[in-house]
Amino acid sequence: MSTTGDTEAYVAGLKVTELREELKKLNQPLHGNKAALGQRLREALEEKKRGEAENQDGEEEEEEEEEEEESEAVTEDEVGKEGEVAGGTAAEEQEEQNMADEPEAVTEKPPADGEEDTTGSGDAVKQEEENEQEEENEQDAETAQEAAEASEAAGAEVKEEQDSEAMAGVKQEQDPEAMAGVKQEQDSEAMAEVKQEQDSEAMAEVKQEQDSEAKADDEQATHKIAKFVMSYFETQQERVEEGDEVVVEDEVGGETEEEAKEGKDNTMDTTADSTTESASVAGTGGGEKEERKRPREDDDRRKDSRDRHERPDPTKAPDPEDPSDDFSEESVSTLVQGEGKFQPPDGSTITLDNFNSDLYFKISPDGVTGHGLSQQGFAYLWAAAKATWGARGGKVCYEVKILEYITVVDLADTEEHPNALRVGWSTGDSGLDLGEAPLSYGYGCTGKAVVNNQYIEYGEPYGDGDVITCLLDLESSPPSISFARNGNHLGIAFTLEEDKVKGQCFFPHISVKNVMVRMNFCEPLYRPLPEGFEEYLPLQGANGNHKQRGMVGPRDIGDCEVVMMVGLPACGKTTWASKHAREFPQKRYTILGTNQIMDKMKVSGLARRTNYHGRWEMLIKKATDILNRLLVMAGKIPRNYIIDQTNVYAKAQYRKMGYFEGFVRKAVVVIPPHHELRKRTAMRNKEMGDPVPEDALNAMRGLLNSG
Repeated sequence: MSTTGDTEAYVAGLKVTELREELKKLNQPLHGNKAALGQRLREALEEKKRGEAENQDGEEEEEEEEEEEESEAVTEDEVGKEGEVAGGTAAEEQEEQNMADEPEAVTEKPPADGEEDTTGSGDAVKQEEENEQEEENEQDAETAQEAAEASEAAGAEVKEEQDSEAMAGVKQEQDPEAMAGVKQEQDSEAMAEVKQEQDSEAMAEVKQEQDSEAKADDEQATHKIAKFVMSYFETQQERVEEGDEVVVEDEVGGETEEEAKEGKDNTMDTTADSTTESASVAGTGGGEKEERKRPREDDDRRKDSRDRHERPDPTKAPDPEDPSDDFSEESVSTLVQGEGKFQPPDGSTITLDNFNSDLYFKISPDGVTGHGLSQQGFAYLWAAAKATWGARGGKVCYEVKILEYITVVDLADTEEHPNALRVGWSTGDSGLDLGEAPLSYGYGCTGKAVVNNQYIEYGEPYGDGDVITCLLDLESSPPSISFARNGNHLGIAFTLEEDKVKGQCFFPHISVKNVMVRMNFCEPLYRPLPEGFEEYLPLQGANGNHKQRGMVGPRDIGDCEVVMMVGLPACGKTTWASKHAREFPQKRYTILGTNQIMDKMKVSGLARRTNYHGRWEMLIKKATDILNRLLVMAGKIPRNYIIDQTNVYAKAQYRKMGYFEGFVRKAVVVIPPHHELRKRTAMRNKEMGDPVPEDALNAMRGLLNSG
């Protein structure tokens, strides 16, 4: 390596282990990576090269001295060995053996007589040999360590290579199996998707076919029902164009699922209220038509006409809506005993209102005494009435005197409150169920106040012989309603929201169950007004600007109409009837159906079904009998009615419409699409828990599809 270029080439060709060996020889540090080791070696070699040039002479002298010293050491060694042999003693042999085992040790020989003492020179040689031996040992250890590291690195490389080969082998072996499994899974999924698609297409075709058949059946049933219903009018010699209408539609316009659920139909009694395929009919042709009165014919002609045109039941099917065996029109007449005789006087006299009351609430000739019917199942029902006049302003009051708790015998022993009363105020369009609407405020005999079916603790219980004063303040801000019992004020029961009551008229309103009461709307009062309330006036004596007459009902049956709903259970009849009544509030329809009867049987605002401890079937039967009696009564009282039952049997149609001679009679047939009927039926069954028996439904379908 005579030049720098030779050094560079030399260093570049060395491996890491070789670099470290060279550095070790030059007594240089051995740490660092290859680049650092190479740089260090180049510098050391250059430094060595410069040192060799400068110290060449000194090195030659040192070499000569070392050669002399080595020669002297060899001579001494040879002399020592000859002395040991000549002595022949065991100790010397042992010492020679020891010297052979420890070659680095130098045996000193005492100088013979006349020889020169070389002990000092031997010690120096020994020390130098020991140093050299120590350096060789260190180099050997470092070399061994480097060899071990290299071996370890080589082993790691070999292991990594072996692992890679092994993994490659395993992967190569596993890949075909995995690929086969993935392919099989993909094939299965593809087959499943294809099958699902095929099944969906097949189901769609089947459903389409079923819907087509159902639609055809619906259309056929629609025409048959219309023909069926109109045949009744023809037997009465009353032409449709002379006033009676049959309206049939196959869609429920804009009806939501909530409305469908609300209108779950009068199907609580599967023998009294059933229906067919569910669609909906839109009233009397979607709007109010001009109603023309039929010419009234003499009774003999009507009787002869019925005899000539009597139409037999085509299917001979039993009529599930037939009344009980003990039912008769005479029994109803005896029950009501002059119902409808009372007529409110003309003018401003305030009385209980025949028009704004339940059919079975009896008003005495004096106009202020009343009670509900309490025989033949009516004892279970609340009966309500409002006054003919209401208050729009000022501070007004009226009184209710409890005359009698009526004793009844056909109530179950478990009936918690066989006699009950609720008094209060309500707006004209809030319905007859006091306390069950937002602007209907009541105070019950149990001591609780109620509005919108929400009960609150208030006042104290009251009963037979008590006088309850009902006070309304529409003058103060905020307005309020309060009550007094026998002249003792019970505090404010309701604080009214001014924006909600502004412009409203509040009517005296009572609701009784087996209780007879007498109202007092004028002076003198039964009890003095409570202290601090002396400025309140009885409603009769209030300022004329603060009073308003309630809606006046029709005076003559010829001015009234009856609408008969026709359809299967859950088809939407009740929904349509309720909607139609809301759309024509001026007609103040009375809806007759078992659902309405059961609503009148509530206990503390809860449906009778949720807390009735007796036989449910027995109560349903009572509701059916009550409804049949109400139909007879309704035919004698001038009002507008909707009969909300299935009415799919000819006999039921003839019988019910026969009660309403002289009325304008209409029929609304409700037939929804087949899938809609299934949805409604499932909803009804889930809510009510007592599905209509399949045999009953089949009988109705068979009737609708018969000739």
